[in-house]
Amino acid sequence: YNGVATQSLRLDTGRSTFLSRTPADAGNRKTWVWSSWVKRAIFGANSIFEAGTANNNSIGIQFDNSTRSLQFFTYDGTNVTVNVTTTRRFRDASAWYHIVVAFDTTQNTASDRVKMYVNGVQETSFSADDYPSKDTDYNINNDNVHQISRSVFGSSNYFNGYLAEINFIDGLSFFSDTSGTANNSFNINSFGETKNGIWIPIDTSGLTFGTNGFRLNFEDNAVDAPESEGTVDTDNIGADSSGEHNNWTSSGIVASDCAMPDSPENNFCTLNPLESAKKFADANQSLMTQSEANLKFSGGRNVYGNIGVNSGKWYWEIINTSSTVNSVSVSGVITQGTQAQVYAVYYNRNGNKGLGLLNSGATESSYGATYTDDDIIGVALNMDDNQVTFFKNNASQGTITDANIAGGDVIAWTQNGANSGTLVGVYNFGQDGSFAG
Repeated sequence: YNGVATQSLRLDTGRSTFLSRTPADAGNRKTWVWSSWVKRAIFGANSIFEAGTANNNSIGIQFDNSTRSLQFFTYDGTNVTVNVTTTRRFRDASAWYHIVVAFDTTQNTASDRVKMYVNGVQETSFSADDYPSKDTDYNINNDNVHQISRSVFGSSNYFNGYLAEINFIDGLSFFSDTSGTANNSFNINSFGETKNGIWIPIDTSGLTFGTNGFRLNFEDNAVDAPESEGTVDTDNIGADSSGEHNNWTSSGIVASDCAMPDSPENNFCTLNPLESAKKFADANQSLMTQSEANLKFSGGRNVYGNIGVNSGKWYWEIINTSSTVNSVSVSGVITQGTQAQVYAVYYNRNGNKGLGLLNSGATESSYGATYTDDDIIGVALNMDDNQVTFFKNNASQGTITDANIAGGDVIAWTQNGANSGTLVGVYNFGQDGSFAG
C-alpha cells in the first residue's frame, strides 16, 4: 500500500452523524468528480454526498434503500428527475469499496455525463439511466448547503459505516491521461492503481482541486467548529487538506469516531449485519440490533463477526455495557458450518467454559471467574495450535485446547443464552479501544 488512506471516519445513523459545508461562492456546476472509499454497515437509504436548496432541489449520490444499488439522482421536491442506478448491489459489509462519480453535462453523449467507477472499473450496467440535460448547471458546487452522510432535505438517509480518503474536484480540466498529457477529461488513475490484482489508493496531493474542491483524509480527532473557509485547519475532522481550505463542520460526531484505523489499507473485522448471518446458529432466533458502524449490539440472541480465520493468531475484546439477562450470556468463538454443525468454544458469565456443538448442547465445566456488566472480555485465538485463551479485564482465565477449533473458519461470537432479556455490548477488533466512547 501507499500509506495514503490509513484511517477513516465512523458514521452512525442512530446518532445522526454528518458533515456539512456551504460554499461562499459557486464553482463549476457542470463538471466535477467525487471520489471516496466506503465501507457499509447498516443497509438502507444511505446518502453519501448531497447538495441542494430549501425548496428540496437536491442532487446527490446514495445507496438505494430497496435494491442496495448505487444511485446518482436529482430531486425537485416531488419527482426524481435524473436517475442513474447500477444493477450491481452493494451488500458486503466486510469490504471497502472505492466509489467514483464523474459528472460532466458538457458531453454530447448522454451516458458520458455521469460515469460511475467501483474499485477502478467503470460501471456499464444500470437499472435506471435517466441522464442529466446537456450543459445544465446543477446544485453541486453552487453556493447552497452540501452534506456528507445526510440528505439535504428531511434530515434523513444518514450513512452508516466508514468513509475514507474523500477527494472532490471542482472541474475536470485538471486531469491527464496515462501518458501525462492534459486532455480535459476524467481519468480514474488519478485516484488509484492496481497492485497485485487489487485496486488501492494513491497520493492525490498533487491534483488541482478547484474553487470548491477538497480532500478529507480524516487524520484528526477534534470535533469543534472548524476554522473559517479559506483558512488553514490542521486539527479538525472536517479539515480540508487539498490546499483550498474548504473546511467542513461536523454534527453528531465524537472524538472516538475520528481517525479510525479501519481503512482501505488495513481492513478490520466488524459485526455482520445480514439477517442470514444473525440467524446462523438458530433460524428462529430474534435479531440483534447493531449500531456504531457494526461494533455495538443490543437485544436478541446471537451476533457474529464478519471475517473468518483459519490460521494464525488473533485477538479481540468485548464489553457488555448493560444486561437484563439473569441466566447466561457468553463470549467466544464459533466454527462456521451448517446450523446442525456449529461448534462453539465460549466463556460464560457464570465462570464456566463451554465446548461442543451449539445446537445439540455444548458441555460446560468450571473454568474461570464470573463476569458482569462493564467487564472487558478478551479472546486470544491461536488457530495454529487449536487454542483459545479468555481474559477478564486483562487477567488470563486459562488456555483451552480443542482440536475441533480447526474444523473450519472461526468467527467471533456473542450469545444471549436466555430466552428473554436484553444484552448490550460493544466489540473492539483493534479499531476502537474506547468501545465507541
